Amino acid sequence: DTIAETVASTVAAGRASTVREFVRRYLAETDPHELVRRPAATIAAVLADHWRLGVDRRAPIEVRTLAIGDAAAQASVLLVVMEDVPFLVDSIHTVLTRHALGIHLTIHPMLDVRRDIDGSIVDVGGPDGVVEAWTMVEFEACDAATRASVEREVCAVLEDVRSSMADREPMRQRAMSLALQAERSGRPDGEGDAAVHRQNAGTVDGDTVRGL
Repeated sequence: DTIAETVASTVAAGRASTVREFVRRYLAETDPHELVRRPAATIAAVLADHWRLGVDRRAPIEVRTLAIGDAAAQASVLLVVMEDVPFLVDSIHTVLTRHALGIHLTIHPMLDVRRDIDGSIVDVGGPDGVVEAWTMVEFEACDAATRASVEREVCAVLEDVRSSMADREPMRQRAMSLALQAERSGRPDGEGDAAVHRQNAGTVDGDTVRGL
């Protein structure tokens, strides 16, 4: 469509088909009424910026904020590219709420992305891709200093989320080890079994994510 062609012509150098597929999947589950309410050129510009942010991924978490629209209908946008983790969207919304910034729209597509050894996108939507979260949150207009603060805080809190998820498997293994030791030593209190049950159930305590 028009948006996909505009984005492809803006950012693609011999990769138009990949960019068009990126746009199609990015917007696939977005409410059409939300798209109609915004100029196609603005949507295309945001998607082009998001593509630029994530096409050559060099860090586990990529975050950027920017102003969009004209003076009469201005807003701010937060763009994120990272692996999908629990609390991702809630964490972003919490930071924006802390700054008393109203949230207009959230788009949170899960994209199957295949990258080369340098982290550059090779394919989107193919069978060998790895699922990545490409999250866009449009929020009320604010000054550059506030956007920079939001960007820093979102990056920090998402790094906390990511770290807590990385710690889950070692924690589960440790709990299983303690449970086995308890069983062998004849402990009657069942604490080890309870820990194993909690970890296997995927429980994450409310205070795991710091800064919320």
